Amino acid sequence: MRKIISMCALAVALLVAAPAQAQVKFGVKAGLNLSKVSTSGAIGDNLKNDNRAGYFFGPMLDVKVPLIGLGVDGALMYNQRNGKVGYEYAESYGELGSVEVNGMKDVTQHSIAIPVNIKKSWGLGGLASMFVAVGPQFDFTIGGKKWKDMKAVKWKDSNVSLNLGAGVVLLDHVQAGLGYNIALGKTAEVSDDSSLGIAKNALTSKTNSWQFHVAYLF
Repeated sequence: MRKIISMCALAVALLVAAPAQAQVKFGVKAGLNLSKVSTSGAIGDNLKNDNRAGYFFGPMLDVKVPLIGLGVDGALMYNQRNGKVGYEYAESYGELGSVEVNGMKDVTQHSIAIPVNIKKSWGLGGLASMFVAVGPQFDFTIGGKKWKDMKAVKWKDSNVSLNLGAGVVLLDHVQAGLGYNIALGKTAEVSDDSSLGIAKNALTSKTNSWQFHVAYLF
């Protein structure tokens, strides 16, 4: 984390020191999340988790200093992440055999996401360049916060994650990238409702996501 903070400070200092060279572009960004909600705790340890697809989109800002290849990009996006959480087991009925029981539930988080990434770019000639990126993402949950059909659990109001990614820029305008978003803390937990008879720390979750995006820079 200290290295990430140092990189952010260095990039900002370079951008401030060389305003005449900095290239600033606005754009639009959209992509897909492939998320998995991992669970732990007295309840969570017994749950299964499956990957589910979601999406994100919104405006972005890209700032780059060409001579050194460093830059910063940020975005303000609507972010939907889906997961499937629950249980699957075989219930025995003696001589009648057993029946597969499926208690898997779809859960969806709606949030406003603000990723801020430090980027290092390399030119591949006049038509393309490639980049690697790292930085924090701040998510603020909006809309329904309770897990569907699992009313004791709710999404956190906000959470911080880490983006790691790489991609290419074509013709200086079209960007495509692949990344991994790593939760740095809890994304959901049992709500504080004593009437449920469930301890608050009986379940916590973290949601990590593979992400693919495309963007157009004006």
